[in-house]
Amino acid sequence: MYLSHKKEQFQIGYIKALSSYAGFDTGSWQVDNDSVDLTLKGTGYHDSEIMSPCIDVQLKATSTFDERDDGFTFRLKIKNYDDLRSIKVSQPRYLVVLHLPEDDSCWIDEKCEGIKLMNKCYWVSLKGLPDTKNTETVSIKIPKSQELTADVLRKMMLEASNMRSIA
Repeated sequence: MYLSHKKEQFQIGYIKALSSYAGFDTGSWQVDNDSVDLTLKGTGYHDSEIMSPCIDVQLKATSTFDERDDGFTFRLKIKNYDDLRSIKVSQPRYLVVLHLPEDDSCWIDEKCEGIKLMNKCYWVSLKGLPDTKNTETVSIKIPKSQELTADVLRKMMLEASNMRSIA
């Protein structure tokens, strides 16, 4: 398997495991036309504006995170940037970037009582960001504090149930 495909499949598994733990279902799309790789769906939320809220995520996995001060920078294709910054969407969208070591033998620890995913995933909302004059990629800053966890996913879903996204 190509390394890029291996990274993609690993991240899908990572997000599905995290989503399941948070209590959400995941669905994927046959074709990624608008920078959505997975949709996460919550159930319940009867006291909210939307009973079964969803959030969309664009997944990226990289071994080349450029660390700067209190965050990382990630080069994102313009098409993805434009799709993710749109305010004309029915549910919140997030860019989710998994930081993987170059050495794929470091992705999972199989020596414990089960398996342990050894990597961190970060998120950022691009909603409402300005247009860019760049033609190929744009540098996205992701704060180190925006680690994707089950609690963060639950907060994202709660906000989506009230027709909002978190920044």
